[in-house]
Amino acid sequence: IHYMKTNRRLTYLLILLIGLSIGFVWDSYLERQSTSMFTEVEYTSISKSDSVFIEDEFLENISERFLFKKVANSITPSVVYIETVIPVDLPEDENHNFSEEFWNRFIPRNARSVGSGVIISQDGFILTNHHVVEGANEQGIEVVLNDKRQFQARVIGSDPTTDLAVIKIPANNLPAAVMGNSDQVEVGEWVMAVGNPFRLRATVTAGIISALGRDVQIIDDRMRIESFIQTDAAINKGNSGGALVNTSAQVIGINTAIASQSGSYQGYGFAVPSNLATKVAADII
Repeated sequence: IHYMKTNRRLTYLLILLIGLSIGFVWDSYLERQSTSMFTEVEYTSISKSDSVFIEDEFLENISERFLFKKVANSITPSVVYIETVIPVDLPEDENHNFSEEFWNRFIPRNARSVGSGVIISQDGFILTNHHVVEGANEQGIEVVLNDKRQFQARVIGSDPTTDLAVIKIPANNLPAAVMGNSDQVEVGEWVMAVGNPFRLRATVTAGIISALGRDVQIIDDRMRIESFIQTDAAINKGNSGGALVNTSAQVIGINTAIASQSGSYQGYGFAVPSNLATKVAADII
């Protein structure tokens, strides 16, 4: 009897050791999974260029509609639709739809907010606005690509002073945008804004550069950095984080805000210059 009790104890001890071993292996696997996105950073590169692919002499002799078509085809695949779930008390409007399901009587209500983003690297880094992802649930950021693929994203970092943020999706070989040189932008140039206003995905609008270096005190941060590019290309709710591009399809700004008394477009849109946005994104990454 004593021998059987000893064997039983040894069996229990062996089972316990096997369970602990499996637990350590599984915990190690989960840790590698959770840090895998950050290990990819060393391979990331942001493409930048300030050389035009269409010369001014050629532009003067063609119709704008052919130029806009070429630019739209080039930049649209690089702009994504972002939808976030935010557990905060927000007014119910066209950008925040509350569910009236039974369980929401017992748990906090969630709002769904929409915005845009620009793919800045082939391995899944996306530049957007801080206010697009601010306060989002950890698992509450969904990104939809132009080809309809959907991914859950995570926030890599955010900078309220410039209203910029970088998020990451688990994908490779993505159509990354080319970041232009915003210091070369001049008033009167043709530009196009690409984004998802009012949930209307992959919307393209055209206008000109209206002014440079605008400080309009729109960013709600005491240490705000504002030197916006102003444009009359139509920008509305949902365009935030989208691309403002020149006639070479280079991103020269990240659409961020509008000046409006109605809450909708009234001719004044503002974008963070690409040189500032690229620097902030690289620092965050």
